Amino acid sequence: MLPALDRWVVQHLLNWVSDHPARQKTFYSIYLPSATLSDPGFPEVVREPLRSRPLNGNHLCFELAETEALSRPAKVVKFIGQLKPDDCLFALSGIGLALLSVDLLKRMRVDYLKISSDIILSFLRDPADLAKVTAINRMAHTMGICTIAEFVESEQTLAKLRELQVDFAQGFGISRPRPLDESTRTMRGQPGPA
Repeated sequence: MLPALDRWVVQHLLNWVSDHPARQKTFYSIYLPSATLSDPGFPEVVREPLRSRPLNGNHLCFELAETEALSRPAKVVKFIGQLKPDDCLFALSGIGLALLSVDLLKRMRVDYLKISSDIILSFLRDPADLAKVTAINRMAHTMGICTIAEFVESEQTLAKLRELQVDFAQGFGISRPRPLDESTRTMRGQPGPA
């Protein structure tokens, strides 16, 4: 049922954004599971409203798991390639738990790396995790990719991320989930800045 649910989410989000012109500059991120990446009709569900309405794909970011990128790289590269011409953005989440190669990252052409919550939750007290955050951030910036820290829960964590120059942060320390109508945060275009 996940591909059908994801189609519904995208269609309803794009309809809502189309009906609320003031929200067309907001950044919307949608996590996509493996089943949706295998749905051959899903890219057209995204492309059709982007082309038929005054909507810009660069306010729509699809989030994919690092584990998915490692287990099915050709599928992920193909999927990203289908929506990049419409200016859609892409993020890989859970970065740092596996060994994603730089070559694969180049082929995928993602816009954001989301540093795993497992690392963020412990990097203030674990030097090895601090080194991981630093290395991921440097590698991403060298490749022109922005970084997002997942699960930021405290001011202390946020302060350290700023010191490391991580681009963005997400988590309850930034904002609690709210209904779409109440959402006001926009990016630097995008996710809340670290």
